[in-house]
Amino acid sequence: MDDSTKLLHDLVNEYARSVGMSPLTLDEEGRCSLLFDDKFSVTLASHPETGALVLVAELGPIPADLEHDFCQKMLQGNYFWQHTGGLGTLALAPDDHPNVPRTSLLMYQTPLQSLDFGTFHNRLSTFVDTAEAWIDYLADFEQQLESNDGRLPETGLEGPMIRV
Repeated sequence: MDDSTKLLHDLVNEYARSVGMSPLTLDEEGRCSLLFDDKFSVTLASHPETGALVLVAELGPIPADLEHDFCQKMLQGNYFWQHTGGLGTLALAPDDHPNVPRTSLLMYQTPLQSLDFGTFHNRLSTFVDTAEAWIDYLADFEQQLESNDGRLPETGLEGPMIRV
């Protein structure tokens, strides 16, 4: 187990202890998934070549007739990270199966070596809250289009920001 994978293992298990879960293990590729609110999972991985923590959440399938409109909203949500909690990137999974709706994703990466437990916990919490906001947004998206509601999910970040 390389240093980054060991650090991820330690952070995940400290998180598990903090929420009353049993110890967790990473698979042979240095990944694990956590289920939140019996609603969605977040995959945590250690990228072997870069030593980065990678978080991925599937937001759900996008109906083909709404794909263009929803992708446009995801691009707007990515702008200055205003609607991704200040971190993360909204994406569309590759079109591997033409008869299956495309899946939208929220993804994030940061160097594992830069994380202490508090920072890890805060970033994971923000990521989970952001994923949940976009899952709810996708669930109501068709109704929002019909009502001309141009809003995007609120993720706790107001306006463009400059990181210093």
